Amino acid sequence: MIRPNPLAAETNASLIQDRSKVLTDLQKAIAKCKDVVVMPFERSMEELQVPFSDFIGTYVFTFCLRFDLLTCRVQTARIADSLRMARLLAQLQDPSLELPRLAEVLRQYSITTCKELHGLCAQGIHTARTRAAAPCLELEFHLQAILLDYLSARCVDAKLCLARPPPASPEILQSDHMKRALYLIQIYPDTAGRFSDVLDKFLAFLKKPRVGAFDPPTMYTRHSRDNEIKWGSHVPGYLTKCENGHPFSMKTFENGCPECGTRVKSKEEVYKENERKLNEIGSFAEWNKGEDVNGDTGVSRPEKGVFDPMKYGLKQKMEREASSG
Repeated sequence: MIRPNPLAAETNASLIQDRSKVLTDLQKAIAKCKDVVVMPFERSMEELQVPFSDFIGTYVFTFCLRFDLLTCRVQTARIADSLRMARLLAQLQDPSLELPRLAEVLRQYSITTCKELHGLCAQGIHTARTRAAAPCLELEFHLQAILLDYLSARCVDAKLCLARPPPASPEILQSDHMKRALYLIQIYPDTAGRFSDVLDKFLAFLKKPRVGAFDPPTMYTRHSRDNEIKWGSHVPGYLTKCENGHPFSMKTFENGCPECGTRVKSKEEVYKENERKLNEIGSFAEWNKGEDVNGDTGVSRPEKGVFDPMKYGLKQKMEREASSG
């Protein structure tokens, strides 16, 4: 329990630090997994794609981007919690001014972290848009950047907006991040479009701030969580990739690529399509075989759907052998 007492300054600081311990440990675990597992895997696969492209294929991996996005989410949650704690500390009466000092420390931490995360979001947006071709990931980075703009506006006020959250500034509503987010939602309804309700709730929160309502809606959907769970339960043996090079398991993601929403045909669908094409080509060749200039045919035309490519090839071979003999 926080106590406005100069003798409890060390205890108060320890309590505040313990409050963010869970998020701090989670952030360290994400960074460790990315450095030890994800980045070495992507680097090794990229190196193997050069000499063994015929066997391995060319893939576009987005796992590092996803871990950067997780880092943004955790850090954003820490910023929001720090501002919430700072607001409570600033309201307490402390003659020693120790609690207001702690509130200012939390505010300065939030300002610094917001600037760092803006750079991480900009890098993620550029990679997702140019190299990865992943509109859903790009949108999520834009949403995190919009949320950071709101939190940055909260950080500017030394009193931490004690009465109400700051009104929606034109810089946020008309920012490039907002425009691009609305565009992605409209163009990619099957992937980025799933965040339409999330953005609508956030815009409603900005336009009509309520007294005592400081925390905006989360920039997150159940669909995102379902995809993350599916990545963790990957079913081997069904690896494929979409036209943009994103690898995924067709058994795990039956509706198509989770990154760009591209539909990939199954082996059964490919077999049926090839069989249909062979039947069409063979039937056309058999149909025109023996046709003279007057249009009369020397052979009976095959029935539709009865053509056998194997029998047709054998018949042609026998005819060639007879003519050569």
